[in-house]
Amino acid sequence: MQCVSLFSGSGGNAIFVKRGESKMLVDAGVSFRRLALALQGLGEDICALDGVFFTHEHSDHIGALGMLLKKTSLPFYLDAACAEGAYDTLLTKDPSLAAEFVRRVRTVEAGADYEIGELCLTPFALPHDSAACLGAVFSNDNGDKQLGIATDLGEMTTESRRALYGCSAVILESNHDVQMLTDGPYPPYLQERILS
Repeated sequence: MQCVSLFSGSGGNAIFVKRGESKMLVDAGVSFRRLALALQGLGEDICALDGVFFTHEHSDHIGALGMLLKKTSLPFYLDAACAEGAYDTLLTKDPSLAAEFVRRVRTVEAGADYEIGELCLTPFALPHDSAACLGAVFSNDNGDKQLGIATDLGEMTTESRRALYGCSAVILESNHDVQMLTDGPYPPYLQERILS
């Protein structure tokens, strides 16, 4: 299994995962152009992916959603509550895309296994101030946990520990630094939300 963290942080998140001929993105929080160029640099075509797994509906994780709808035919894997949040965002930004989004959504649940080509995805719940936030574990055919991904990780819960235990590799994304937050360019409402 191959994995490349393409983008990470408040400016946008995206991780490329590949096993055999199967390829996915975990999140697409930067512009479509930046994603396409980053994948092109790996010798991959964004339109040839098997789908995008969205961890949650915040803009730094779904930023390219509108253009993905316009320029690809990819399916999107996300929690039902997250899908509702993303749908509401689409209705605000570009209502013409809402019906296409609904057609391409594949809702997933924490703890269930999903076979996407040669990839086996098992989402797990993460604590975050979103409608729903999921981490991802990718396993091989034998059920061996190859890769665990947890974004916006504010704390390690029993469920996240259990899900990530035994993974050959783990990507943790957590960008909470009180000093950077209070000294940074973040507006007071965002500082208050993050500090809560």
